[in-house]
Amino acid sequence: MTSLPDPPDRSKSPSAGPPLDEAATAAAVAASTPGDDPPANATDAPKALTKLWFAVQFFGSLALVGAIVAVLAFAPERLLGEHDASAGTVATPATAVREVDEEHLWIDPDSAFAGKLVVSTTSKSTVSAPLLIVPGTVAASLRPVGPDNAEQWQFNEPEALEAYFDWRRAKIDEQFSIEQTDRVRDLVDTQVGSRRTIVERLRRLVAAGTDSQADLQLAEAELLEAEIEGRQQIHETASDLRRARQDLAVASRQIAMLGLDVELLDTATLDIDVVVAEVAEEYRDRVRIGQSCEARFVGAFGGVSFREPYS
Repeated sequence: MTSLPDPPDRSKSPSAGPPLDEAATAAAVAASTPGDDPPANATDAPKALTKLWFAVQFFGSLALVGAIVAVLAFAPERLLGEHDASAGTVATPATAVREVDEEHLWIDPDSAFAGKLVVSTTSKSTVSAPLLIVPGTVAASLRPVGPDNAEQWQFNEPEALEAYFDWRRAKIDEQFSIEQTDRVRDLVDTQVGSRRTIVERLRRLVAAGTDSQADLQLAEAELLEAEIEGRQQIHETASDLRRARQDLAVASRQIAMLGLDVELLDTATLDIDVVVAEVAEEYRDRVRIGQSCEARFVGAFGGVSFREPYS
């Protein structure tokens, strides 16, 4: 078992240094021994100087900030303008651009803003783009039908076919009522005129004494009866005409509600198709009569399209 060597004696070591003097040790002990408090003037003076320096810094900062705000508030043009000590004051942004009128601006060519502009020439170009794209259907087609190739409308809905026949019937009734009214008026005028001629002749004969007064009164009664019956017949034919026109207006309204135009159905030629577009109520202002439109039939082989003015 190995024994450790004894620790060296620090009092005899050459690196321990000389021993402390007793007088210095006593002075150090005396200095660290608590005694009387130091004088008040020795600590108050540094605190007062610190407070004074802090106050000077605070109020100086406030004065500097106030000066900067005042300069920015009352002299913005001088700070925002471009200034060169050697060349003098150059145009400021307020004078570099000036409004001449509602459509023109004047720009100072010597300003920095003018040097940043890029001048280019504009040109007109024609662009064709649809204002509105909506789905549609072929509502009616005018095609030859039967062995005699008679023109006949074909509709995609039974309601449209029924409304079209009602409109045709009402139109025929209106035309008949107009002709019937004219003929009844002519008949009444002829009958009343004949009775009036007989009455005038009898008046002359009665005045001459060749005919009796009774014959004259009978002729006048027949004239009055012819006038009454004529007015009744005219009233009846006029009522039939008004009723026919009302039926025609109702039938025309039904066709219009289905998206068809009665004038187009009445004046169309052979081999014509009527395409009805489903335009929403909020987009109706984009569509007007005479506007060009394009219909594309996606169901056909390869697609078929044509352009026609809107009607």
